[in-house]
Amino acid sequence: MTDANEALVREACEAYGRGDVARMLDFVDPDLEWAYLNPAFEDPEPETCHGREQLRWALERQAERRLASQVEEVVAFPVLGSGAGQAPARGTAPG
Repeated sequence: MTDANEALVREACEAYGRGDVARMLDFVDPDLEWAYLNPAFEDPEPETCHGREQLRWALERQAERRLASQVEEVVAFPVLGSGAGQAPARGTAPG
């Protein structure tokens, strides 16, 4: 990952950390496909999600449950836009 690409990834993560989801989503490819584990279920199966709006929905649901993700590491791959990482979440469910 070039320094410029790494800076973009870090800027997106920092925006998310500040709660600026709209800015973070500016960095997300509109054709994003990703897996989501719904915290509403005790043992969730991965759900395949698509695009920025589904990501926004999932992040809003996470915030409603007072869960907070923290990016631990940015992993470089030769292709821009590919990556892997872990974002553990801690919080409490409402109610």
